Amino acid sequence: MIKDSLEIYNYRVMLAGDCVEAIALYEREWENIAVVLLDMMMPNLHTPYIIRALQRINPAVKVVAMSSTSANESIVERYTLGSFLTKPFMTTEMLHTLANLELT
Repeated sequence: MIKDSLEIYNYRVMLAGDCVEAIALYEREWENIAVVLLDMMMPNLHTPYIIRALQRINPAVKVVAMSSTSANESIVERYTLGSFLTKPFMTTEMLHTLANLELT
């Protein structure tokens, strides 16, 4: 659903099935990726590890983490200057978050 919503608004979306695949994809394509949307419940690795791995590839990586509990927001604040979305969220909220990150 998120992919479809973003594509309607002309975002190009790359998907990864798990954290290992996401890190490998980012390593190959990081110059073509403006923002990483990261579900905090992705299988195989913990979110702080993923964020640190992405930061090793590109220290300026922008991350929007998503979780059904706002308690996870502190993890994002600790490891990145990105943003956090509490699920469920409206498409307009996601688009606003992305627009704010892309302008910085």
